[in-house]
Amino acid sequence: MNYGIYLIDNGNVFARLSCKRIASKGNTQFILQESIFPDSLKAFQQVALLYKEGVGSNIFWTGCTNISKDSFVVFVDLLYDSLQLAQRQATYTQRILDEKGLTSKLYIRPILITQ
Repeated sequence: MNYGIYLIDNGNVFARLSCKRIASKGNTQFILQESIFPDSLKAFQQVALLYKEGVGSNIFWTGCTNISKDSFVVFVDLLYDSLQLAQRQATYTQRILDEKGLTSKLYIRPILITQ
């Protein structure tokens, strides 16, 4: 079973949120997409690499939406309720990634859960 979001802390999954639970918010949220993978194994490997560099990240399963193919998005930080908050955090987090010498380029991805 795929969950909508895997929340990860210190390299370990500490919470799995179902699509239904995320959808209960009923509004578009925003994530800072670092990368996207066709399967969860590669996504978890990327999370582990980022963790080794001191960057916390989580995973969003696009199967929760009707507009995306089934894939797994690695995103840094949290879910944001507004585009403005996401933009502010993206600027700050991108600077940190750059200082660490990581080649990641963040993309602000709107998500609206439809399941």
